[in-house]
Amino acid sequence: MLKKQSYFALLLFGFFIVITGLTLCGKNIHQYYFDTKSKALYSLPAITVVIPVAPKDASLLPFVIERLKKNLQNPIYNIVILGPKEPVIMEQANTLKVEFLDENIIYNKKFFTEAVKSILHSKKQLLKPHDWYYQQVLKYYYANFSPTIDYFVLDADIIINHPFTLKDERGYTFFRRPDEPYQKVYACALEKLLEVKTLPYPSFVADMMIFNRVYVKSLLSIITAKSQRDFVTSIIQLEEEYCIFSEYETYGFYVTEWLVQPAHFKPSTTFKRSRKNLIEDMNNLYLTWKYPYIGYHHYMDDK
Repeated sequence: MLKKQSYFALLLFGFFIVITGLTLCGKNIHQYYFDTKSKALYSLPAITVVIPVAPKDASLLPFVIERLKKNLQNPIYNIVILGPKEPVIMEQANTLKVEFLDENIIYNKKFFTEAVKSILHSKKQLLKPHDWYYQQVLKYYYANFSPTIDYFVLDADIIINHPFTLKDERGYTFFRRPDEPYQKVYACALEKLLEVKTLPYPSFVADMMIFNRVYVKSLLSIITAKSQRDFVTSIIQLEEEYCIFSEYETYGFYVTEWLVQPAHFKPSTTFKRSRKNLIEDMNNLYLTWKYPYIGYHHYMDDK
């Protein structure tokens, strides 16, 4: 019995040395752990984290990233700050030692704005606010740049308080879902883009989403094939039919209902606070215990 235990310990030690060597040679793409009950070795896949940032949200980044690193159970392959080439954003990325990626590399914002004007030239209200749509396009098109199969998009004003997993060792994806039905305008968009008639409950609209780059690309291909137009034109023209595209609603439905991929669902309830309370809240044990995450949305400062 002793020999068997010694052999097993030696095997684990040898495996640890191999993994350590691979990690030192480059970025670790898995996090390994040993389950003492099943006597099995599991691995969690590494995730690229993408945080789209506007200048007004740049000051929140140190707090957002600190809690993200503390609570995300999957290993982080890379953290990418995605935004315009504004000094306030680039300086934060440099200070925090994370990657900055110019959003125009993903999809040119000037070209997007011109597309909005040309497609909706007859409408008085041109896709307001079109910056919100532009960010949705960035989240999907980042699939062409992600170094990992999965990438996690987190809003720049969300502080995560509880430990969370995005994808487990079996390949199950964790989705945040509020206890709310689909909004009619989003359901309308799904019907137009994917010819969906029956929509599940609840909604997928939250403040974060894990994307699989392969699934995103296949979803884009389906949308363009069905509409006979490019993706950006397809979602902008929905406005003329009083439908609104939601990147999270559409992707969540596509993966779980269309592709029927294995998934876990976690309740999503955003507690909203003014940014004036942020410093104090970071040390508030009650808020940290009660709320999985808190949204410090810019508009809350006016309330």
